[in-house]
Amino acid sequence: MPNKFNLSQPELQEIKKEINQAAKNNNLMWKTVISLSDDFLVKQQIMDNVKDRNLDQRRLKKVVQQVMPDLLKAEGIDQSANWFGNIHLKGDINDQHIHIHLATYEVNTKRPIKKNILNGQLEPKGVFKQKTINHLKRDFWKAARLDKNQEIERNLLIKRQIDSKKLIQSFQKQDTIYHSYQQKETLNAIIHLLPENSKKWRAKSNAIEMKAANQLANDFIQNFLKDSQANQDLLKDNKKLQKVYQKGYGHSTKTDQYARDQQEKIQNRLVNELYRTIKNLEPQYFEIDYDQKERSLEKHAEIKKRLEEQVQELKRKKQPVPKKLSKELGRQKRAIHVFYREQELDDLRAKQADFKDKHDAFVLFQEKQIKQRIQYLELDQTPNFRLSNSQKATKKELAWQTTCPEKADIKMVNQSYYTYHLKEIQDERALLTDSELSIESLTAKERRDELNLLERREKILFAKQKIFINNELMQSSELNATARRKLQNENRNQFEHIDALKNGQFDDEKSRSTKNQQPIKHINKPKKHSSIKLNSLGVEAILKQLAKGDSQRGMDEAEYAYEAEQERIKSAERKKEMEE
Repeated sequence: MPNKFNLSQPELQEIKKEINQAAKNNNLMWKTVISLSDDFLVKQQIMDNVKDRNLDQRRLKKVVQQVMPDLLKAEGIDQSANWFGNIHLKGDINDQHIHIHLATYEVNTKRPIKKNILNGQLEPKGVFKQKTINHLKRDFWKAARLDKNQEIERNLLIKRQIDSKKLIQSFQKQDTIYHSYQQKETLNAIIHLLPENSKKWRAKSNAIEMKAANQLANDFIQNFLKDSQANQDLLKDNKKLQKVYQKGYGHSTKTDQYARDQQEKIQNRLVNELYRTIKNLEPQYFEIDYDQKERSLEKHAEIKKRLEEQVQELKRKKQPVPKKLSKELGRQKRAIHVFYREQELDDLRAKQADFKDKHDAFVLFQEKQIKQRIQYLELDQTPNFRLSNSQKATKKELAWQTTCPEKADIKMVNQSYYTYHLKEIQDERALLTDSELSIESLTAKERRDELNLLERREKILFAKQKIFINNELMQSSELNATARRKLQNENRNQFEHIDALKNGQFDDEKSRSTKNQQPIKHINKPKKHSSIKLNSLGVEAILKQLAKGDSQRGMDEAEYAYEAEQERIKSAERKKEMEE
């Protein structure tokens, strides 16, 4: 019978039949007892302590399996004998120590036959040699002893478990304000990207709709791991263990990639813990239409870039783009759009403040334009479903009236747009031409710069209007190929002309920038949004739960880390045992 750690009921019945047959054949059963002191078991880390007496029975069974073949061979019965054993913790005559009962028998013996002087029957020679028994004790002690490499390995595994716990708990110590402002958008993006079916919320999920969420979740976790001392300690532990395994088991895919695989394991564990925490969050950790006090353009741009890459990858593979992914990408684009609108509002209001003590005709003209633009931007910041029909109509009209020709899309430059902005340019030029009408607001040089700007703006307006008209003509089905090609060439020339005018415009606009205009990194004005989002308390709750969830696992994992790691490294051996 092949070596097994545990016997099934049918196997026990089979052994019983063989023993009965051996008895009928007048063959013997040799009984051996190996008694083990508590000191030995604790020192070799087979038992945890004398009080709890938790025993690594698997390890003891493996040692017995290792030494029994030599005993049988020494007695000349290795080809004919079978054996079985049982570990006794207490309860029989020998209740002082943990001990192992072994029984060896032959159905058909190959040992020397002699006459029993007591009953006169012929039977096999019955006593094992003392030398064989001594060798069994020696071999058992050597096999059961914890060698230096095993001890190093186990201590490293326990240390790694402790460092892993410290790493998780370090989440709890992170600065709450930093979390709220720097990580809130990432967490909200993850929440919005997660599919409705929470069964798919796994770090190693292959579902298409989980890919973007997993990428952001990994970014979120790595953000904490990169500067963590606890994480550095964990990396060192895994590299030391990798060297131990390479020495003990040689170089292989498993041993050479051990440190990397373990780092990936802790990463996946944290991502899964993050998903579980999000799933179980109470409603008070979310807000609807809340006031967001700070918005990071860099964070929105980073998330938008990652989502766009995901969309492009799906399109390359000709796979459908999940609705949640498209929706979240739109949300990030909207956030960036809002950011720039806020920045423009700040610039316009700063310019209004500069005009406070100036009252010439040119200033009044510009104030009218600025007020119109501010009105449009404020309407644009409000979701359409909150606007009345009258407000929607005003917003639509102000959109083209307050968009200058340099920034206008070709589709916008219809006849109404062209007529309106041509008049604006002409009116502004008339004010600048008469120095008395702009004496308070502009110097002579600034007036010349403004006139040059208006000239370029007028040329851009003409060019875009021409392209618009050509595009309208090309919509006709009656247009022949030659005429269409001519219009296309004309449009290409007009676009090149516009680019040249814009490049010349840049330096002038740079010189005209106001002194008060500064780069704005964040917006500090509250803006309402209609979607459900995580609040700052929610961010803190997630981080605390990550730490708490790991603490609840306790240090029990460390106590059993050695056995678990042995089973992982020796998976091939375990698989063989299962097959047997």
